[in-house]
Formats: sequence, C-alpha cells, structure tokens
Amino acid sequence: MNAKRESERKVLMEKFGRPGGPGVRFKTHLDKLFKCLSLPKGAKEELGITGDELLSYDDEEEEATKVARQAKAHEDEEFDQAKEDEHEQKRFLRKMNAAIFGEGYFFLIPSFFRMLMFLKK
Repeated sequence: MNAKRESERKVLMEKFGRPGGPGVRFKTHLDKLFKCLSLPKGAKEELGITGDELLSYDDEEEEATKVARQAKAHEDEEFDQAKEDEHEQKRFLRKMNAAIFGEGYFFLIPSFFRMLMFLKK
C-alpha cells in the first residue's frame, strides 16, 4: 500500500511542471526550489545516495535481520547487550536518515512550518 502511494506521489511530482500539468507556469520556480533543497554532493556520498538511487528503509527487512542476528548470537552464546544496543542505534540512524534525506533533498521547510503551527497553538 505504501509503495503504491509513493509511486503515485512520484508520478504527480513529475507531471506537475510538465506542459499540460497544473504547475507549468511554476516550472522554473520548481526547478530552483529543488536545486536549493538538494543535498550537497558530499552529504549524498556520506549517506550512500548515488545518482537516481534513493535512500530507503524497510521495517520488515530490518526486523528480520535483527531477529536472525539475535538468534545467531544466542546459538553461539555470545550475546552482548552493548553490541545489541550499538546495532539498535545504527538501525535508528538508518531509519531517520531515510526519512529525512531519503529522496536526496532537505525537508527543513515543511518541518519549520509545522513547528511554527505547533508553537502558535
């Protein structure tokens, strides 16, 4: 369901500024906005974003990896809570990076406006 929604969103964004789209008049502004919001090359390299490849996070896959890693550690009788905590921190960081920078853009503007609305309440 989520993948379908993401694909529809991507198609709508691509069609927005094209001829015949609702935002054809704003094409230059849209291009400038995306250019300004794009992550710098160094940041993309650090996050592992290359070309058109997006940064993604799959909860089910990560959970399966976690369970497999824990089962192997219990089999080997080498379960170390410190290592497990370190893996959880890395997992959380991957999830946050995918949520914040997954498409290769900054998302500070919507967050800033949400903060202003929250503070206004």
